[in-house]
Amino acid sequence: DGLKAARSIRSKFPQARIIILTQHDSPELREAARAAGAVAYVMKDHLRDLRVIISSVLLDSPSPNSGSSS
Repeated sequence: DGLKAARSIRSKFPQARIIILTQHDSPELREAARAAGAVAYVMKDHLRDLRVIISSVLLDSPSPNSGSSS
């Protein structure tokens, strides 16, 4: 389970920048991912955006898709 993994990673490595990659698009899951420590939530059908999102996360700047369904 990705949310459980995110919580575990954040508890051991609080500085980790977690991006959730999923096929499920729901506001509840996005909020749960953020609560678990994810900094971005990316739909699998938006993989073309992943490079930009990863770069934004690494630069610690808000990405256009960070926390959204894309």
